[in-house]
Amino acid sequence: MILGSSTQNPIWFIAVVLAVIGLFIWNAISAPKQGWNVLAEKFRAGMKPDGAKITQITGVMNGRKLYPKGLTALISEEGIYLTTGFPFSWTHPPLFIKWSDMTNFKENRVGEVGFNLQATVQYTDKKLELELPIKLSDEFKQKVGICLSTF
Repeated sequence: MILGSSTQNPIWFIAVVLAVIGLFIWNAISAPKQGWNVLAEKFRAGMKPDGAKITQITGVMNGRKLYPKGLTALISEEGIYLTTGFPFSWTHPPLFIKWSDMTNFKENRVGEVGFNLQATVQYTDKKLELELPIKLSDEFKQKVGICLSTF
């Protein structure tokens, strides 16, 4: 047996396990200081609403793309229920943001048939910009009171 052999030596396995544990610890320590938890002071979700599920949503927090295609949303008539993916879900509580708490709605075309809906949520000095891969029907927009600008 060769001492440095990766097939016989558990050092690589131990290093990977310690790295994963380190990421969890870093996430737990830094999460309360991050913008998501500041938004959770106002927008922490109660019960999960019924709605259309959308995955791979991009979230930009204060100009930094922190959640590239890493958010999941439920779209309801009352608002948007947002969750983060693993491992962030451990320290990032779900948010429920009413349509009336969102601003700067924009809708743009992506390719031949795709659309993106962009919206901004601001609370204290934290700003979350969402990019949702959806097109809302005119009826839905009117029902929830959203005026979109197209660009």
